[in-house]
Amino acid sequence: MKALIISDKQEIIDFSSKFLKDNGYDIIVYRWLLKAIDNIEEIQPDLIILSVAEYPRHWKTLASFVKSGIGGKNVQIYLYVPDCLSDDEKRKAVELGIKDYLTSLNTKTFEKIIPSIKNQNNNLTEITNNHLSETISQNNKNENIDKKIDNKEIDKSARIISRFDTQKDSCRLIFTNPLSNKFLFGTAFIEKQTKNFICILQDCSDLHPEMIIKYVSIYDQNNQISVFSAKILEIKIDDLDERQQKLIKIEPMEYYEKN
Repeated sequence: MKALIISDKQEIIDFSSKFLKDNGYDIIVYRWLLKAIDNIEEIQPDLIILSVAEYPRHWKTLASFVKSGIGGKNVQIYLYVPDCLSDDEKRKAVELGIKDYLTSLNTKTFEKIIPSIKNQNNNLTEITNNHLSETISQNNKNENIDKKIDNKEIDKSARIISRFDTQKDSCRLIFTNPLSNKFLFGTAFIEKQTKNFICILQDCSDLHPEMIIKYVSIYDQNNQISVFSAKILEIKIDDLDERQQKLIKIEPMEYYEKN
């Protein structure tokens, strides 16, 4: 069984890790929520503990991804919330299938997780501490490799679309393909005059102009998020790129969250 802890606070990581480890879980920790989203399909966690205070808007994006099924089936999500959520936030939590809230770092509070643990498949093999250390170490190595790849792709992306009237800063882009329901990841640049986005995606074979995308998440270099619906305006092949890279222009329609 695997538990994913998403927090940047050491006290939350330490307490959650010990409690879950004592109850038979393999622990995977991410301090950067965007990277957790990138790897959620590979991780396939049985349980997620997510600190709301550190990611007041991002937690909803991750929860929606998990609810779509990309992170596995029957994933139990617990929010660590020392302070009460607003009524609107509680409503969203219900819609996103949040299992329950953890309000403090003590055993009595965390014991509400135990019934979920007992309902998991008892035949799953318990992963040893040595293997756990290797798993976390490999994740850290993969993160470093991913960052190097991302930097190279961003540098190349900036060169490819240099003829567009764009800002210098690039953003990370995530949205669901309306046809295949697969998550697409890429790099985006905003046009100064139109406020449209020029996007370079890993896979855009099913996309076409006039297609409506319900949820697009844009993360800037400060890890701030904007979420909106969008229409695909244009798909072009960049003749200057040896790989014939496709460029997708999207127009934001309705902003759900904006920074």
